[in-house]
Amino acid sequence: MTFCLSKGLRRLVRRLGGQPLRAALVLCLISAPRCTSQVPPVGRETASVLLSEATGWMDAGSYHVARQKLAEILRRSSFTEQNRNVLFWLVQSAFKDQEYEEAYQWASEFVLEYPNDARRVTVLYVQGVSAYQTRRLDEAASALGAFLKEGGNHPQRGVGCFWHAMAELDRGDTTAAQDDIRQCYDDPSARAYRDYILMGWALSLERRGDLEGAAGRLEQLLSDFPQSELGTDARLRVASISLRQGRLARTLNMLEQATPAYPSQRQEYLLLQAEANIQLGRYQAARDAYDEFATRFSGSPHARNARYGLGWSLVKLGDFPGAQAVF
Repeated sequence: MTFCLSKGLRRLVRRLGGQPLRAALVLCLISAPRCTSQVPPVGRETASVLLSEATGWMDAGSYHVARQKLAEILRRSSFTEQNRNVLFWLVQSAFKDQEYEEAYQWASEFVLEYPNDARRVTVLYVQGVSAYQTRRLDEAASALGAFLKEGGNHPQRGVGCFWHAMAELDRGDTTAAQDDIRQCYDDPSARAYRDYILMGWALSLERRGDLEGAAGRLEQLLSDFPQSELGTDARLRVASISLRQGRLARTLNMLEQATPAYPSQRQEYLLLQAEANIQLGRYQAARDAYDEFATRFSGSPHARNARYGLGWSLVKLGDFPGAQAVF
């Protein structure tokens, strides 16, 4: 649980044009020699004011502005203790802004520079999740493993366990992932993140081929946590499992309840909807879903399959000229 110098370079996660250049610029500014003849240094009081402004921007959700303020302090201040705080807030602001490459770089620097800082555990969590999002799976497993070992009853323990399990899954170690999840599921400190743990448990079972067990955990998630932000993902996974089991009505029922908000969710939703309908002989509904996918997501790796499905649906509808144009 992929992005060079920005969340945009991953999946998923994911997409932001121009961000890598900005991130590279910020990193260059931070690493450049602090030349007092070019950049006037700031005093302790001025740096404190700028830090207060930066945290205010963070509270307002303007993380990019906050990072600009923080970067200014870091390159102009010579007060080591203050810079430690600035670096911590750079870690936090980049992570909250889902700029995972920046968050990973800042977190890695913090862990290296300040191994005894009381906030190290929180930074390890950020480092691990950001490593996962940027597809550094070994680093993710290592940082999150350290977080779980050192974190005690840290408020992010449950979700950290989830991301650690996801890293282990993607590394191919389903046994370690399941052991992780079972441990965290019964951990009282992870209660607030039990929906995440159930999702991880389901994914690990699905990877091992236990589709019924995976569907059971997903349905438990939907039943126990009806307001969970993972609801749409859970319904899409149940729909996918049901399609593979030939339970087409259940597939469509799950899709009717899903509300895909992100492009990746919408893509999966449309492909599942199209495939279920084509197997049921509902060729017009399948055609509509494939057509939307091919139109909206022409750059997707699945676009070719969508175009083939669209052409086949048109053949079944008797629209041979349309099918020929697609093929």
